[in-house]
Amino acid sequence: MSKAVSSVVANLIGAKRHDEIGLVASTGVRILLIFSAVLGCVLFPAPDMVLRFFLPGDIVISPEVWSMLRNSLFWSWVTVIGEALLFLWSGVLMAFGIFVLH
Repeated sequence: MSKAVSSVVANLIGAKRHDEIGLVASTGVRILLIFSAVLGCVLFPAPDMVLRFFLPGDIVISPEVWSMLRNSLFWSWVTVIGEALLFLWSGVLMAFGIFVLH
């Protein structure tokens, strides 16, 4: 996402269409919100089903560990969304030459 946003914003800067940069950023945020809503609709109604899909069937898990796994599933979702927002804004900043990834 960072490279795509960076190239689109760089093209807008080169074309002197600075007023459309906010549109690119807001569209990226909307796409991320849709993605997070779809992912949340899968994870939140049935977190136990999602966890059972990724765990072997013959494993015995205590209720405390199961609770921690459900909690980590939520925080993984938050992390994915936060990281995607970070990549979106780093792409905008890279196009302006403010932020450079090494």
